[in-house]
This record gives sequence, structure tokens and C-alpha cells, in this order.
Amino acid sequence: MSDTRAIALKTFRGAPDGDAYPAEFEKGDPVEGNLADVAIGEKWAREAKDGDEFAVAIDARNKRLAPSEAA
Repeated sequence: MSDTRAIALKTFRGAPDGDAYPAEFEKGDPVEGNLADVAIGEKWAREAKDGDEFAVAIDARNKRLAPSEAA
């Protein structure tokens, strides 16, 4: 497994390392491992500048995917 960490530049579908099924990654989402290597090579993502930028991207994706609290 690769240690590459990237940030999506556009929406794409790909199977994260260890997953059999693809997930949808939107612009700004974190991507890691072998999928990040492919996404960078295909210009779907760019390498994360540092761990802080990657952590912010993880937080943003988690908030976006969290169930809505508005009832």
C-alpha cells in the first residue's frame, strides 16, 4: 500500500485501498494510498501539501457525509 495522500481536483469514482466497491470522491475530498497514486497520475487529484491540509479535507468530507442534524 502506498502512503500517498492527495486532494481531489474533480469528482471521480474509485475503490479505496481494501474496498471492493468504488466510492465517489468530490472536489476537495481526501484520497490516499494506491488510489491517490492513480488519481494524481490521471490529474483527478494533486498531492496534499502537508498533513494539516489532508486533515482539514478529512474533516470537511466527514461533515458533508454526516447525516443532517436538521429535522
